[in-house]
Amino acid sequence: MSRSVVRVLLLVTVVSAVSRSAGFCCEVMGFSFNEAVSGRHLFADFRLRGDRHPDGWGVVLYPDKSAQLFKEGKPATQSDLAKFLTRYQGLRSDILIAFLRTGSPGCGGPAHQNSHPFLREVDGRDFVLAHEGTIHDFREKLKLRRRKPLGINDSEFLCCYLAGRIHEAGIERWSKEAFEWIDKLLRETSALGSVTCMFSDGEYLFVYLDERDPDDLFYVRREAPFGKVYFKHVNKEVDLSKIYPESAKGFVIATRPLTTEKWTPLTAATLTVFQNGEVVYTTSE
Repeated sequence: MSRSVVRVLLLVTVVSAVSRSAGFCCEVMGFSFNEAVSGRHLFADFRLRGDRHPDGWGVVLYPDKSAQLFKEGKPATQSDLAKFLTRYQGLRSDILIAFLRTGSPGCGGPAHQNSHPFLREVDGRDFVLAHEGTIHDFREKLKLRRRKPLGINDSEFLCCYLAGRIHEAGIERWSKEAFEWIDKLLRETSALGSVTCMFSDGEYLFVYLDERDPDDLFYVRREAPFGKVYFKHVNKEVDLSKIYPESAKGFVIATRPLTTEKWTPLTAATLTVFQNGEVVYTTSE
């Protein structure tokens, strides 16, 4: 093998390692609004970041009490289904979570069963989770009962664990005390690695940013009067007044800002809970 080829291979390896350490291993995007709104324009832009993430993609929304899940174990930019969703009029919800995956070693390759979000039923509610980090020694440290993973993915295991713990806690309605309980549970679980994630039960959107991932989640507030914004990856200006009804208001959260608006970073080691487009809980200082 020539020296030039070796140098190229080494450069590719270094770039790949730097990209992963800079927070590009996976990306998540979600929103919470006070009414069902279209997610097509957001997903269209988010999807184009799929070239960085070859191991899968997924979108989940709540058209009613049940969750509607689309996902595949391939890059979103190479998926006919993902492309179709950018035009699908039914991609409407008050809560949406989307994910782009680059798999961690030992957590399964490109496959439907390894693609996020994951879904489990909790006491008659569809619980969904997308996990941006990696956890270790989870099979030994996190005890599962009724809910079991289908594959070897650490994030699916985390979904089963959280769903099981919520069921065991008997949480039928969320309260400040219940939010504090799940906040503490996430911080305890973060001892196994990064648990930066988004999850929902169809009423609330939970967003947890691990202490290991500062500046890895940003949010922007959306409410009338809506104007024109520039989407970075589709490279075009979009008039939000033609997308959102005037009565709509809410938050969009993403690993990387999708538009040239002013996005605000979330604080690390913090759980933020959204309901009907409003923040109803955040970790106390």
